[in-house]
Amino acid sequence: MIKSHEYLENRIKWRVRKNNALCSKVLFFETLEKSKKQELTTLLAFQNIGVPVVYFKGRNKNWTIIGTQKIACGNDIFADSISYENIKNWTPYDYPLDEPKTTIEYLKARYFGYLKRFQHKIIIEEKNGRRLIFYGPRGWKIYDIPNIIYMMQRLTKNNYE
Repeated sequence: MIKSHEYLENRIKWRVRKNNALCSKVLFFETLEKSKKQELTTLLAFQNIGVPVVYFKGRNKNWTIIGTQKIACGNDIFADSISYENIKNWTPYDYPLDEPKTTIEYLKARYFGYLKRFQHKIIIEEKNGRRLIFYGPRGWKIYDIPNIIYMMQRLTKNNYE
């Protein structure tokens, strides 16, 4: 069964409300100022992310937008995206993705350097090995991005098969 953009948009909004993610740095796309919305729409024109639903504001004018087909990241001059079907895994930015789990570097990052309250970036890796950095507010709210991604992967699985 292919799910419509409206259905997927409503599910994303439901998840954001359920997680109490809305704040000054996490907004529904439709509630953004007209000028900001127009600027983002222009940047996302070639990304084909579907209907943009949630806007995560990061540091230094970086942002992440969750759409009904893809998740996009960028800044004032650049935008890139990954479709939900191509996401292999994700990790907090400071967490060593390639380190074997027995090395000292891994253990140091795991027990000393990996503090969720300071995280504001997530690395998402595609199945082909390409990695993108997605930005959001510092702290626990950044983890709403993977939470929504998991939901979208389950919901859109049949759309891609």
